[in-house]
Formats: sequence, C-alpha cells, structure tokens
Amino acid sequence: MTTGDVAHSIGVCSKTVQRWSASGRLPAINIGTAERPIYRFSAAAIAQFIAAHTTQPVTA
Repeated sequence: MTTGDVAHSIGVCSKTVQRWSASGRLPAINIGTAERPIYRFSAAAIAQFIAAHTTQPVTA
C-alpha cells in the first residue's frame, strides 16, 4: 500500500502517515532513499495498527 492508500483508509493526511513512518510508529519499508523516502506498507501491518489504535465502546 502507498502512503496515500494508508492515509485514505485511516482518515488522516499523507504527511501524518509519513511522519508516523519516519518515527517508527507505523511499520513501513522505504523503497526510496534516506533523502527522499518512498514508503510502502503491508495490509496486515495497517490492520494491526488500526486495531491497536481503535477504542472499543464501553457497554453498561
């Protein structure tokens, strides 16, 4: 998945996904260079990220 694909599926902008990737918060593979990174993401890693950062509603 591309940065744009991930941003669209999570509901954030591409720059946020890039920052999360650069900081290591969101696992990615850099297929570019250090000066000009091009990130790619696995669907499984994105699903795991979403599950870890989604809150569950509290039932009474």
